[in-house]
Amino acid sequence: MKNLMFCFGFLMLISFVGCGLKDASFSNYFKADKIYKIVPSSNYDAKDESDAVKLLPIDLESGFIHVAFGNQVEKILKKFFTGIDNVLVLELDQNVLAENGIEMRKERNNPGGDSFPHLYGKQQISVKAVASVINVEEMIDGSWSIVKH
Repeated sequence: MKNLMFCFGFLMLISFVGCGLKDASFSNYFKADKIYKIVPSSNYDAKDESDAVKLLPIDLESGFIHVAFGNQVEKILKKFFTGIDNVLVLELDQNVLAENGIEMRKERNNPGGDSFPHLYGKQQISVKAVASVINVEEMIDGSWSIVKH
C-alpha cells in the first residue's frame, strides 16, 4: 500500500511539473515580432476569403482592430477570454494586411502602459492574411495551453 501511495504521489508531482513545462513552452510559442488576433472559434471562417474574421465588439466600437504581439498573447487571453471555450489565436501576415490597405500602428492604451498593435483601415481580415491558426484552451489553474491535433 505504501508503494502504491508513493507511486500515486510521484505521478501527481510529475503531472504538476509537466503543467509548468507546458506553460513555459506556451509563452515561448508565440513570436514577439508577429501579430496575433485572438477570437472565439465561431468568429473565424476560412471559407469567407475576404472577411474571414468576424470582429469583436471592441474592434467595431473603437474603429480599429485590436491585435497582440506574441509576448502579449497569454496576458490578453487571461484578461479577456477566461471561461471561453474554443479560442483561436490567428497569426497575421503583416505584408498581406498592408497589401489590403490595413496599417499597423503601435499605440499605448494608457500613458506609460504597454504598446499594443492596432490595425487601421479596412475593418476586415482576409483569409490570405491568416498565416496560421492556433487552437488554445484554458487550463484548470487559469493558464493556457496549445491544443495539439
